[in-house]
Amino acid sequence: MKIKTIILGGVLLAPLAVNPANNLDLNTTGLPKDALVGIKINGLGIKAYLGLEASSRLHIKSLSKGTLTIRADAVDVAGTHFFPETAVTKVVNDGKRFLVKNSGETLSEDLLTLRYTSSQLAFKPLPPGNPFMGPEGTSTMHGNAASSDATYNAGPGAGTLTINQTSQSAVFPTILMGSDGLLVAVGTRYLNQTPYAYLLDPKSLAVLASMKLVKSTTSDLAGGIYSYLDAQNRLVLVNASGYLQRISHTQQLNGSWSLTVTESINIGYPDVVGLVPDYQGRVWFATAQGTSASTGAVVGYYDPSNGQISSQTLPAGEEVANSISSAPEGVAVATTYALYLFRAAGGSSTQVWRQAYDRGPARKPGQLSWGTGATPTFFGPVTGYEYLTITDNASPQENILVYSAQSGKLIGSVPFLTASVNSGTEDSAIAMGNSIFVPSTYGYVYPPSATTGPSEPATAPFVGGMQRVDVLPGGAGLTTVWTNQTLPSTSVPRLSAKDNLIYTVVVNSSGAYSLVTVDPVTGLPMSSTLVGSSSDDNTLQMVGTIAPGGVLYQGTINGLFSAQSSN
Repeated sequence: MKIKTIILGGVLLAPLAVNPANNLDLNTTGLPKDALVGIKINGLGIKAYLGLEASSRLHIKSLSKGTLTIRADAVDVAGTHFFPETAVTKVVNDGKRFLVKNSGETLSEDLLTLRYTSSQLAFKPLPPGNPFMGPEGTSTMHGNAASSDATYNAGPGAGTLTINQTSQSAVFPTILMGSDGLLVAVGTRYLNQTPYAYLLDPKSLAVLASMKLVKSTTSDLAGGIYSYLDAQNRLVLVNASGYLQRISHTQQLNGSWSLTVTESINIGYPDVVGLVPDYQGRVWFATAQGTSASTGAVVGYYDPSNGQISSQTLPAGEEVANSISSAPEGVAVATTYALYLFRAAGGSSTQVWRQAYDRGPARKPGQLSWGTGATPTFFGPVTGYEYLTITDNASPQENILVYSAQSGKLIGSVPFLTASVNSGTEDSAIAMGNSIFVPSTYGYVYPPSATTGPSEPATAPFVGGMQRVDVLPGGAGLTTVWTNQTLPSTSVPRLSAKDNLIYTVVVNSSGAYSLVTVDPVTGLPMSSTLVGSSSDDNTLQMVGTIAPGGVLYQGTINGLFSAQSSN
């Protein structure tokens, strides 16, 4: 077996050529200074071997002849060899070259690539946890109040996985987990489009209890799809009759479970799609549409401390088609025309700033509505919420936009992928630290009932793709780090900052769906596990949840599945 590249542990370095005099040279362009501290050679830290450390080269001097023992991580994917954490790689220095061996087999004679461990990951921090929500990473659809789509929970990894599937004849866009470890989900029955709240066993995925919710007559997203768990593990949603409800789950003496509405407040708006608490406990909401043809969507909050409801109406024609987000800076709402930041001030909801974006002439194929397809995401390298990001809907070239969360000033704009090929998205971005990861949904085929208005063009091939963009130091602009033009993702990707992997589901040309891990540093796929080859395995651009214990839960068009390491 001839392996082109050897990877040990966390972030990719360029291949090295063997240096005379028993020295090892590695290209380290763009890596943090402490990138290699997790690597051990013969039991010693990498710094014990350093002879020269410059901005673009790491020089390891005077490696003795004989066998070097290097601790390693990870699986075989397309010519790249990853070793599990417990494996030991032998690098034999014969004075002329380095022979990389595992189990006595020579894998490479002239190339060695090192990676640093996930503990050195640069994608940090997340915003502070919202005290009025459940566990970080699992209490709302996009991971946290900021809609980061990133988590500190480790995922199932890039090794051999066990997939457990269940059919519920329902679509599961919302899969949450409270501090008690039980799954709380909102699913829509496929036949009658009626939403239900579910309590699920996290191991078997069996339904422990369910509750029928009010069916919306205005929006597929209204009626509880964008919901969250509060600090008492209660499901919080606004039903399609306009009632803010908290739904708790309890176990009976006979062992059975039940779901109970423990609070129901009429907020007066039956068309709510976006729902999130701010950091003072007010529950903010946004309606899909206006209350009349001459008004825009409504944004407001319910304050449980005094029962006050405060709201304001946006300009005519502005709709909300995605979730809303919060951070200590305020509450972010993206409409089909503009990005807003709101705060509560003087006993009422207050617009802090508004930034219009290029919404294009119509929705693109692979989008649900006309305008941005992105939930606004707070992120940043210091507090975790200095910036806000969305995508616009410019035609034919869409752009990734980043704003100052405090002032609304545009930090930068970067073209997204390739115009008329894959430059369009309906997915929320992953954003953490200085980095943003945006997947393409351009050309993806949604159920016709879920889309609003015609698209331009009417159809397009779905080729997928993903792009990483970083904010330059000090907010001096944006730079594209990598693009992957061939990643047909059918789910909203999620980043695990614990194991340094992006998880998503992709579909191939034969209609097979696989759970794939992607290296956030290079954009390259690292592993692939088949989920299924049926249309029932379609994940409909829904987001998965990474729970404590390394289990990923993902909704499908006909139920859900879990993925965990087989080891």
